[in-house]
Amino acid sequence: MNTQDIISSGIIESYVLGTASPEEAAMLDCMQQSFPEIKAAITEAQQSLELMAGHLAVSPSAGLKEKIWSRLEAEVSGGGGVPVEEPVMPRMEARKSTAWKGWAMAASVLLVLSVAANIYYNQENTQKERELATIISRQQQQDLEIAAAESRIAMLAKPEMKVVRLKGVETHPSEHALVFWNEQTKQVYLDAAALPKAPEGRQYQLWAMVNGQPVDAGLYTPGQDLGKALSTIPNAEAFAITLEKAGGSPSPDLTQLYVMGPVS
Repeated sequence: MNTQDIISSGIIESYVLGTASPEEAAMLDCMQQSFPEIKAAITEAQQSLELMAGHLAVSPSAGLKEKIWSRLEAEVSGGGGVPVEEPVMPRMEARKSTAWKGWAMAASVLLVLSVAANIYYNQENTQKERELATIISRQQQQDLEIAAAESRIAMLAKPEMKVVRLKGVETHPSEHALVFWNEQTKQVYLDAAALPKAPEGRQYQLWAMVNGQPVDAGLYTPGQDLGKALSTIPNAEAFAITLEKAGGSPSPDLTQLYVMGPVS
């Protein structure tokens, strides 16, 4: 939790009111020595409470002092002395009690307003964070699509690159993929982004048909860099993709064959 989180959490108001837990009070006692913004927030809260308490406090009437002295002089001159039963102190206690009630009322109002403000701003911030996360996610997806398109164009622009189009088999007629085979380096690249997302624990595997036998040509990982070669295949008559268990298989499961295409 940073200093801004502490200031907006309502702990400082509880500290000023004396309702903070011992742990919270000890934390603020320590932090206000090291963080000027914490000390300033505590000072501001104290001043706000004092200001509100002053507005709500009941002030004595202007002639109260004169009335008290007049009564004292009358009683002293009459020989009765100052009666013990009616000291001035209770009036002072009443004033203190009234001031304390005003202070407590002001503190309560401030605390309620602070809590309400925190709830409102937290809700606003949460909504804005969700909207920002959605925008960032969309931007990242667009960046990936642009990067894939640029890599595909760069591959097609190389004269030594042969493009092998893999078409869907009878059980998956709408599927397709592209294999890029460098005839000089013999490196194989795969663009299988159009295939359906592999189920949990499964992975697409590329095969090269060499002399009529399937040879492992690498595993496809969604979102992988198209410019990264899967394998090196010196010669191939065709390529195919099957859906295998995660990590690949030494031989293809032909019941899970998705696409294939000949090297022309």
